Amino acid sequence: PVYLSFMGVAVSPYPALEQDYFSPLKLYEYMAAGLPIVASRMPQIERMIAHGENGLLYPPGCIHALVAALKRVQENAAFARALGERARRDACTLHSWDQRVSQILQVATPIQANSLASPC
Repeated sequence: PVYLSFMGVAVSPYPALEQDYFSPLKLYEYMAAGLPIVASRMPQIERMIAHGENGLLYPPGCIHALVAALKRVQENAAFARALGERARRDACTLHSWDQRVSQILQVATPIQANSLASPC
């Protein structure tokens, strides 16, 4: 948190990957810190970051688009602040540990109830 507090923008420049699955845990930290985020447009990231709402997305590997997104954040402080505030709100309401536990319990409860009813 101390290092993140010195940052004006958080960047997650993931390259295009053959396998689409990875876990962008740093994005959760950036969101919780209320930072404006610029990240590669990838399936996992698009589940967290809505372009123009709580961050900016650009095509993986496209340096020109990355630079344009960074300039947009740098040149518009109010926009950058709004991105960070929305990212923090989303981190707290959609991606908190309480939210994750709730989602797990919703999935596990029917399984647990069914397993208790059967002798296997």
